[in-house]
This record gives sequence, C-alpha cells and structure tokens, in this order.
Amino acid sequence: MSKKSSVASDETLPRRRVLLLAAAAVAAPVFGPKPGLSQAAGDAKVTKEFAGYIASGGMDRCERCTRYVPGNGQDNGTCLLVEGTVSREGWCKFFDD
Repeated sequence: MSKKSSVASDETLPRRRVLLLAAAAVAAPVFGPKPGLSQAAGDAKVTKEFAGYIASGGMDRCERCTRYVPGNGQDNGTCLLVEGTVSREGWCKFFDD
C-alpha cells in the first residue's frame, strides 16, 4: 500500500500559485483593502522580473493571454498578475490561453 505525499508536486505548485495570485488580483478591486491593512496588500501583483516578463514573446504573447487587459494605445495594456504596463507582444511565465 503506497502512501500519498502531502506535499504538492513541482508541477502543481506554480499552477496553484498562479490561481491564488489571479484570485487576489480579481478580488482586490471588488472588495478593496480592509481598513488598517496596507494598500500593497490589495494590489496583489508580481514584478515583471518575478514573472520572467520579456517584451517580445512570439506566438504566446500577452494579447493572446486571458489575463491581458488592452490599453487605449496600440502596444501597451495591463495584466491581472504583473504590475505596470505590458506590451501586447510581450510574454511571461504566467501566460494562459
């Protein structure tokens, strides 16, 4: 009889982390930070460096990602998970089509 490990596999952890970040990013504007908490707690976005963001991503680019929010300009928008503006041609490790 084999025991199941209580530790998640390496493949599960990044997916789980992405889901938690996405949930926090979506919930923050709806519920906002609670009184007494820092504003940073309501932002819940990661840096471009942490996301492995690059300005040119090939086929898997930001404009094809479910987390990309187009901006008013031709090239830049925002992301639900990555802070700051991102290029529609960009890519990061959280890409999800």
